[in-house]
Amino acid sequence: MDIISMAQQARPKLIGQIDDLRAQFTAWSSLAKIKPSKPEDPFVGISR
Repeated sequence: MDIISMAQQARPKLIGQIDDLRAQFTAWSSLAKIKPSKPEDPFVGISR
């Protein structure tokens, strides 16, 4: 029972993290379109 309850509690956090990552990717991709001449962006190292 403990494992099931932990999984149910973790699921909303995972969904929230996916939404956060999607928002970060959207913001990063829009920045990449503005400044395409910067391949050494620190965000690349963080996202991977």
